[in-house]
Amino acid sequence: MIDIYNLKARVFPMIIFFFPVILLAIVNAFQFTDLKQFCSSVIIMGSLTYLLSHIGRDKGKKKEPKLWESWGGAPSIQVMRYSNGEIPTLIKDRYFSKLNSLCAVPIVPNLLTEQSDPDKADEIYALWGSYLRNNSRDQIKFNLVFTENTNYGFRRNLWGMKNLAIAWIIVLMLLNYSHFVLAEGHFDLFFFPEASTINLLILLCSLAFWTLCDQGMGEDGGFCLCA
Repeated sequence: MIDIYNLKARVFPMIIFFFPVILLAIVNAFQFTDLKQFCSSVIIMGSLTYLLSHIGRDKGKKKEPKLWESWGGAPSIQVMRYSNGEIPTLIKDRYFSKLNSLCAVPIVPNLLTEQSDPDKADEIYALWGSYLRNNSRDQIKFNLVFTENTNYGFRRNLWGMKNLAIAWIIVLMLLNYSHFVLAEGHFDLFFFPEASTINLLILLCSLAFWTLCDQGMGEDGGFCLCA
C-alpha cells in the first residue's frame, strides 16, 4: 500500500521522469499494430515507476548533504539560528523556551552563545528538529507540517534525478532520430516527418523542464522538518 507521502514525494517524480515516454506513446499510438503490445508497455512502465521511485529517493538523499552545505546548513537548522531573521527574535525565544521544556538541553542557545560556539548551537537545533520530527508524524493533527515535508521530498527527489533525466531524454532523442532513419532508409539531418518532429518538440520541452528543475528548490528550500 502506497501512502500519500510515498505517492507524492517518490512516485510522482518518477511519473514526471517517464512523462516524455508517455507522451511519445500517445503521439505514436496509432502506429501500434498490436494493442496488446501497447498495453503491456504501459503496465511494465507502471511497475518500473514504483521500483525506480526508490532509486529517485536514494539519489535525492545522496545529493542532499552537499545541497544543504551550499545553503549553509539544513533549512530547519538555518531557520532556528539567531543570525537568520525569518522568525523574529522574540518569537524565537518563546519557541526555544517551549522546546527546552519538552526536550531539555544543557544550555538554551541565544545570540551570544550562538556566536561564540555556532557548532554547539547547531547541534542543539538539530536535536530539537529531530524531536519535532518524531513527535509530529500524525498526518491529520499536523497536516501543514506533513504537506510541507511532502512538497520538499517531491522537489528534492525530482532534483536528485536531474542528471539522469537529461541523459534519458538525450537517449530518447537519438532513438527518435534512429527510428526515422531506419524507417525512411536514408540519413537527412534537416528533414523530419511530422511524427518525429512532434516527438522532438516534446523531448525538447522536457529537456528544458529538467534543465531548470533545480530552480524549484530555491536558495534555502523553505522550512520543513524533514530538512
